[in-house]
Amino acid sequence: METRASYIAVGAFVLLVALGLAVFLVWLGAGSLQQERDLYRIFFSGSVTGLQEGSAVRYRGVPVGAVESIRINPENLEEIEVRVALEPGTPIVTDNVARLDLQGLAGGAYILISGGSESAPPLVRAPGEPPPVIESVPAPLERLYTSVPDLIDQANRVLNRAENFLSEENARALTETAAEIRELTQVLGNDRTGLPAVLARVEGLAVSLEGLTTEARVDVARLSDRLDTSLETATDQLVTLSGDVQVIATDLQQLAATYRTVGTQVSALLSQSRPGIAEFTQTGLYEFTLMTSELRGLAESLTRLVNRFERDPAQFLLGDTSSGVELD
Repeated sequence: METRASYIAVGAFVLLVALGLAVFLVWLGAGSLQQERDLYRIFFSGSVTGLQEGSAVRYRGVPVGAVESIRINPENLEEIEVRVALEPGTPIVTDNVARLDLQGLAGGAYILISGGSESAPPLVRAPGEPPPVIESVPAPLERLYTSVPDLIDQANRVLNRAENFLSEENARALTETAAEIRELTQVLGNDRTGLPAVLARVEGLAVSLEGLTTEARVDVARLSDRLDTSLETATDQLVTLSGDVQVIATDLQQLAATYRTVGTQVSALLSQSRPGIAEFTQTGLYEFTLMTSELRGLAESLTRLVNRFERDPAQFLLGDTSSGVELD
């Protein structure tokens, strides 16, 4: 009887504990269901691989909620609509941005919300409107998923090139090249015909070139001195010639000024004489012509008188003496 009583007591205790745990879980679940969450939407244009319902949502690293649903945006098939439920009072503002991030190297993906400033207005839900939208930005996770195929392709191309480079034909060519380099090294190491002899010849040539350079420097110095002397002489002659040219230019300027003055005076004289010349051509020229004719007649008369005087001066002075002297 005592054994049965102990079994009953243990069973009753277990039942009471299970019932109490169930009541606690129901109370806890009811409390969590009664707690309101702030819903937001995030649209991702790339892949959301690794993200699932229940994934964590962190605000600058602090857990503030979880992913509620994931679906393709029915209004734009190139976007993924993710709804998140955040704790009430989470300070989401208009300049917050969301992106995907990894939970460690082998962990899943989560949503990280960053940004936000004190001056930005809060992001609130309008009455009768769907949950507000938090802007998204490309994530390193997305770039990693996008670049992995390209990296694999590049690695395959590099491996193919390496395989082609390490083919038997290329290996044979490399072996022959190495042998030729070894032979060339041996030839260059010979003291008579190799690199030392060439270097000795080059050294002798350098000494000869140095002597020629010295002589060329001396010749150049002499030529420079001669050129300096010639330049000084030419400079002196140019200075003298410049003085003569200046004197000639001064004389030419004075002569031009004299010609200008004479031209001005002649022009003024012609201007003053123009009325007299016009009057002479109109009346004086006719009178001058008449006077010339009369002078010509007078000259002829004087010529006859002179001729008569020369033939017989007495007759010219006393008259005809053959008739005698008449007395009164």
